[in-house]
Amino acid sequence: MTKKFTNLKNNGLRSASDTFLTLAKLTVESIDTMQRYPEEFSNRKKIQDNLTYLIDGSMGHYWAINQKLIRLGVEGGCCNAGKKYCKTPAEYPSESADNLLASLWNQTTRYTG
Repeated sequence: MTKKFTNLKNNGLRSASDTFLTLAKLTVESIDTMQRYPEEFSNRKKIQDNLTYLIDGSMGHYWAINQKLIRLGVEGGCCNAGKKYCKTPAEYPSESADNLLASLWNQTTRYTG
């Protein structure tokens, strides 16, 4: 796994678009890994909740990276990283990040309110 991430890091150093394509790959790899864990913690709701927050946030990062790539002139955004990294809103709901932000806002206002 370390070699895989080292290769991705080295590929991302060539240009801004390569950096964001690399970030897209890392994000998808991270989401894939995290999505395997909730079942292992079926008796630990707090851990499941935290994994859900991390997954939702990462999906939001994916769409932010996609938009940045498009602004850099990379037509097709994250899809240029390869088929595995080309996600649809059905696979990575964009509103999941909105739900995360709303939840964090509610927690913040609760503590400082």
